[in-house]
Amino acid sequence: MNIKITPKVKNFFLGAGDHIVEITEAGMTLSKELKTPLGEVPKWNDLTPQLKVVVRNHSGMITAWLNLKAFKNVKDFTDGVAPAGHAFRSFDESSEKFLVNLATNTRVESIERTATLHEQVANFAACAGFTDEDGALDLDEIIAGSVGMETAVRVRENKRGSLEVANFMLPERVKVAE
Repeated sequence: MNIKITPKVKNFFLGAGDHIVEITEAGMTLSKELKTPLGEVPKWNDLTPQLKVVVRNHSGMITAWLNLKAFKNVKDFTDGVAPAGHAFRSFDESSEKFLVNLATNTRVESIERTATLHEQVANFAACAGFTDEDGALDLDEIIAGSVGMETAVRVRENKRGSLEVANFMLPERVKVAE
């Protein structure tokens, strides 16, 4: 009996650095719900809409989470004091403190930061092969048209020690080792 030896790689993530990759999945999702200890009020009730992008190459895969909405935080207030009817809340003691409306228990959107996030989605679209000639595209068109496209990602280690996609790049900007 002949048995073909084929190594199986499970959940092999791309390492830190620049990688040319194929987009294998793209879609809309919401951020994870915050875990709240029993008997405590959640820090906030809203979830963040996100564009989920999975990329792969021969070395592995990684998922990018592009937030589509950003929120005001303590840095937006020079005195560090929340306006009446609001409070600053965070995931934990070392995380960013978001402005939360106490009446609705939802975070307050930052229009300026949201615009910056939308620029990151536009950069993703450009790196996935969309051009100015495509005109203004809605998110559904970007999602549908990006799967199967080649792009490049820069992977880095974040402050919590996890690997994450720092940004998307044009594939020709990645130096390939000889």
